[in-house]
This record gives sequence, structure tokens and C-alpha cells, in this order.
Amino acid sequence: MTLGMLRKVQRLAGLVVALGVVSGELRAADELPPAQNEAAADVVADRAPELGLVLGDVWLTPFVAPAYTPELGFLLSAGGMLSFRADPKSPRSSVPMSVSYSASGALVLDARVRSYLAGDRVRFDIDVWSKDMVDHYFGATYPAARDTELGEDTRYHRRSYQLKPVLLGRVMSSLFAGALLDINRTEATEMSSSMEVDPAVVTGGSAISNVGSGPMVRFDTRDFPQNAFDGMLLQGSFAMYRTVGVAQSTYQVLDLDYRQYLPLPRATLAWNVRARHGFGDVPWTELGGVGSPYDLRGYRWGRYRQKAIAYGIVEYRHRFVGAPSELGRHGAVAWVGLGTLGADYTSLEGVLPNVGVGYRLVVQDRLNARLDVGLGRGERALYFNFSEAF
Repeated sequence: MTLGMLRKVQRLAGLVVALGVVSGELRAADELPPAQNEAAADVVADRAPELGLVLGDVWLTPFVAPAYTPELGFLLSAGGMLSFRADPKSPRSSVPMSVSYSASGALVLDARVRSYLAGDRVRFDIDVWSKDMVDHYFGATYPAARDTELGEDTRYHRRSYQLKPVLLGRVMSSLFAGALLDINRTEATEMSSSMEVDPAVVTGGSAISNVGSGPMVRFDTRDFPQNAFDGMLLQGSFAMYRTVGVAQSTYQVLDLDYRQYLPLPRATLAWNVRARHGFGDVPWTELGGVGSPYDLRGYRWGRYRQKAIAYGIVEYRHRFVGAPSELGRHGAVAWVGLGTLGADYTSLEGVLPNVGVGYRLVVQDRLNARLDVGLGRGERALYFNFSEAF
């Protein structure tokens, strides 16, 4: 990395760290996060679910549900929420997983493992994606994504997969450190003539494999990470990648993630600020983007892509009252968000507004099924997922 790149990294890291510092002070070194004391763990994870199968300490809630997203169209998803407790002093681990088939013939598989081991002194996460679908490519800049109309000129067939494990160990109190590994591949076929001559595609190629790894640091005071009512997450990673495509190349990705949760009567106010910057020869398939079920819900996933992206979301999460003095199984959310992207953070090009509402159903203690309707600029989407967006 050049000196200029290092300075950009330092400025960006300083901004996100400052956000975390003003939100709350570090706990004492010998104090565990709230979810790690036995009373809190009992509240979170000891009541067997009414919706699902109970196999000892392993719980499974299956589902089949329709959804709609801009990139997939109408689809039917089947899967479930699998959860287990590795030991009495760890939070309940969860594995939401699904297989989706769309009216356009797309087949999508995904799973997101969040596991807690050894009294929550070890955390092991895995994100898995596999996609075989008709997709659309609008270019590798904001103006191209904004001005290019959806149609035959943007159409191509995409086969891709990603396997991304993260292993973290507790360093002290609420501080974890470890490493990530990212293995992914995208193969584009049946490309339109305009996509075949696009500069980013010509440079990167149509069949691109990437392997990356690097350090990750996580400061986490959330009471229950998959659905926090209180606490904060401040996380940073720096991964170095090698690409095999038209020509072998290298690139790096800095990813900073800040989340805060404020408890309110029968509700939680949550917000998320995230920044991702790619350095070097980032292939078009791995540029930062928005529009997934976990960020600016409502935009076509992959339409807007650039080396540098940033977005912020504020979400109000309400739980309705059930039995006297108890929160019920049903809830509702509403959010507003704003994103931007550019070649770097000194030349951001566009603004992407986002609003949405959603319904929540508690299928296992603190583990929800969610139905979200998101609106972006000229786009909309309906999502069905397990676990909160952030």
C-alpha cells in the first residue's frame, strides 16, 4: 500500500472508532458482557420454542415463505432456524439457512452460522452463499448504475459461491481478535455485447476466483448478538486478496462496522454505520455494494458497486405486549437509511436513500423471522429472512 492509501485507512478507522468511543466506555477488564452472566443467558436461551422441533438442546424451526427482490423477482424460500447451545455459559448459537427458487429459474442457497464456544471465549462465524441465476450488470460506477436501464443490454447468467469463515478469541472483557478467510468465485456467461466490452469486465475477466485472509478485531457489548436489545458492536477487518481471472492480481479490503442498540419501553432503537474500501485491482465482482437483506433493503443487489461505499441505517424495533407484563411474540420495525459510494472517500458520487417497514415473529427466544418491505430510489423489495438485518 502506498503512503496515501495508509493515510486514508487511518482517517477512516479514526472516524469509526470515534463513533464507538462517544457511544459508551469500555467495561472493566474483568467484567463480561451482559449476555455472559448466567442469569442473562438463562433468560435468552433456556425456554424451548413453541414453534419448531426440540431435539434436546438442539432446536429447529422450519419455514416456507414467498418473497420478492429486484434481482430475483418472485421466489419461494424454504429452510429453517437451527440453534444450539455449546455449553451452559455461552449464548445460544444459531444457523439460519434457506434454499430459494425464483420464477426466473434462479437457485440461491445461503446459511449464516453464528456460534459461541468455551463460555463465549471463542466465536466462530461462517457465511455461505451459492447463486445460479440470471443477473444484470450496470457498470462499475455510480453514474453507470444510475443511468443504465434494465434490459437485454444488462443481462447475463451468473454462477457464484462464497465461503467466509471468521474465528475470534476473547482477548479481554468485550474485546475479541482473530482472522477471517474469504473464498469466492463468480462466472459470468451469456453476457450482452455491451457487458463484454465494459472496461471493468475486460480487465477482470468473466470467470474470477478470489482468496483472501486477514485480521479482524471486534469490540462487542451486545446483550445477545443475533438480536441485541442493548450494547454496541465496533468491528474492523483488513483482508488481503489474490485474484485469478484474466490476469492474476492482488487487492485489499478495509471493512469497518459500527452498531449501537438503545433499549426503550417495549422497543429498541438500533443504528448501523458501515464503511468498506477496496484498494488495488479490485475485480468488478468484488466491488463494494448495497441492496442485500442486511443493509439498504430495497435496492437491486449488485446494481450499485464501487471501491468505496458507506451507509447508515436507523431502525425502530417494537415488541407488542402479550400476556400480562410479558412481551409478545409479534413485533414491527421501521427504518430509514442513506448510502453513498465512489472511487474513494474523497470522490463520493451519489446518494442512495432508503426507507422500509417490517414484521417480526419470535420463533425462538430472541431469534426472529422477519418480513421486510424496503424502498429505494426507483426500486422496492420484499424480504423474508431469519435474524435481524444487523
